[in-house]
Amino acid sequence: MPAWAWLALIVIVSTVVRFAVARRTVAPWIMIDEIVYSELAKSFAATGHFSVRGVPTSGYGIVYPILISPAYALFDVVPTAYSAIKAINSLAFSLAAVPAYLIARRVTRPVLALVVAVLTVAVPSGIYAGVVMTENAFYAIFLLAALCGMRRSEILGLRWRAVLFEQRAILLRRGFTDAGGDRLPKGQRVYSVPMARQVADVLIRLRPDEVDPDARVFPGEQGAAMDGSALYRRFKKAQTAAELRPLRFFSFSFAAID
Repeated sequence: MPAWAWLALIVIVSTVVRFAVARRTVAPWIMIDEIVYSELAKSFAATGHFSVRGVPTSGYGIVYPILISPAYALFDVVPTAYSAIKAINSLAFSLAAVPAYLIARRVTRPVLALVVAVLTVAVPSGIYAGVVMTENAFYAIFLLAALCGMRRSEILGLRWRAVLFEQRAILLRRGFTDAGGDRLPKGQRVYSVPMARQVADVLIRLRPDEVDPDARVFPGEQGAAMDGSALYRRFKKAQTAAELRPLRFFSFSFAAID
């Protein structure tokens, strides 16, 4: 059976198991957050706006209420809608196996990447599928952000040829390290990551009028590769200018592509 079929099976089995466990939660118990998210989802399903008992609010995130709003759009009976929310939670949590598998495939073979996918959905925090809380959406979104992040060596090795503006993607063909020079990215394979609109806008401004496809996007002196310490100094300078709290470059790279 191909790897994608195994991955689909992992998601399906995890969803069924999580939903079976979630059904044992008979009512919301994390007050008042579960009630608020339920009201936001109900309001969005009915009007397309966010409110709590008719009062507009903007103090809570909107991603999770949008995610579970189909439960209220499809079912008028509250207990049925509550069960549908648990089903959505179970599926959203289980879908974390997909980005986890893709991340693992960067550095290992398919069999071991499937093991990573299984372990990802086997964590005890899956119990949150039984509550109306944002953790159910955050898990998969965080792993997706990690999948879209770029390593320092990949940034240093990036050339204009690999920036695909029309496809809104960056093709990671080479990484660069001070010790090893240009070589295949970690994992010894070429892959692509999505390019957010903000990243594309910045790269368009950086691109010269007459660009050499083989030129580095972030060059050092005289067009040569920038050394890692120089990139780190620029990162710290930008971090200070943006008044961000101290972050390691590795942590920050996950937010490079939204």
